[in-house]
Amino acid sequence: MPSAFIIRLLGAFLLVSGGCVNDAGTPASPVQVSLSDSQAIGVRGVLDDGVPVEPGPLLPLLPASGVRWSDVERAVKSAGAEPEILFAVVSADVEPKTAAIYLRTTEGWPVLVRAHPTTGGIRFDAVVGPYPGDPVAQEKARQMERASMKSLREWGKKPAVSSWRCLAESAPPVNGSAERYRGGTAK
Repeated sequence: MPSAFIIRLLGAFLLVSGGCVNDAGTPASPVQVSLSDSQAIGVRGVLDDGVPVEPGPLLPLLPASGVRWSDVERAVKSAGAEPEILFAVVSADVEPKTAAIYLRTTEGWPVLVRAHPTTGGIRFDAVVGPYPGDPVAQEKARQMERASMKSLREWGKKPAVSSWRCLAESAPPVNGSAERYRGGTAK
């Protein structure tokens, strides 16, 4: 363990020398790299090897209906931001063939929005409030269905890519333990 004298001496040196920073008025000089012809050919060869000559067929990122099942939950969340509706998503259970999204309106009413894939796209069915048979609740449910469908079409106009998974190891290990971080899927 260094003595207090050495720490004070090191501190005084850093204080007098201005630490490890450049003069504020002097810009950092850019790094310049010059490759020889053989190095440039080698780099170009590596880059060319990474790109297939005959690319495969493009992935269909958007179905013919113009909507993606993966956008259902985010479409309902986006629909809740419209001023005439205003609701918050409490929870969502999205499976390959059905989705149940539980909401709460600003009035405190519980809402269940179900989504089902159909041949022409996706259908939303909403049930609003403690008294779903009430005409006001039924009108609110139809508004939510229309807003969700409109939002789903808007999300369908945005590009999407296929899912990916990432596995990365931390370097160095955190707190001496060998932890692995697993990335999720991007949709």
